[in-house]
Amino acid sequence: GALMPFNALAVAVALLSKSVRGTPETCLIRSWIVFVAYQVWRVPQLALIANSGSMEGISPLSVYAELPMFSTAWVYHHLNRLPFTTYGDHVANSLQSAMMVAALPVFGGVPPAQVAAYALGLGLLTAAQLALPRSRWQILNLAQAPLVRAARVPQIVANFQQGHTGQLSAVTIVLLFAGSLARVFTTVVEAGADWGLLVNYGIGAICSGTLLAQIAWYASATALLRQG
Repeated sequence: GALMPFNALAVAVALLSKSVRGTPETCLIRSWIVFVAYQVWRVPQLALIANSGSMEGISPLSVYAELPMFSTAWVYHHLNRLPFTTYGDHVANSLQSAMMVAALPVFGGVPPAQVAAYALGLGLLTAAQLALPRSRWQILNLAQAPLVRAARVPQIVANFQQGHTGQLSAVTIVLLFAGSLARVFTTVVEAGADWGLLVNYGIGAICSGTLLAQIAWYASATALLRQG
């Protein structure tokens, strides 16, 4: 009864794991293709902000929450000594998210002192995470789901409230959505179907898919905003 959805999910993951497993060489090549492709997902967004000179419509809360989401993810993978292809994109995404934070005072009207305080707090948080004893590592994994929601939900809510998606890049969201789905495959293959990671990436895919649907729904309103 109540366990049927979980049993179905378990069967689906087991079948997925068998279907995507190949030779070690093909698995490695597939993972590195995903890893390399996922490095540039923020570039279109950064380029759009630079060209327009504005971050209108982009939620500062989402920008702030995104960086600890990625940094916590790579810290967890690093501590567990998982293959670099399962978290290397998180390192690159952390760097790109840091560029988004740095753009807030320049293009988003956020006080520089606020960003400086945020950077100090994030540095202390990351240092504390790296110093966690092994018995507390799972906390980092459990924190991912709320961090994903914290990073995506404010932007989703902002889009509904303003009736457009502002300077949010459609290309970036497409790449983010595709990357979240791809991460499910690489996790099954290389991390032994870690349920915590799979749930986190699944939530990320749902949130990214919602943003993608909003971009399509508000396309006309967003186009008028950018023309004005």
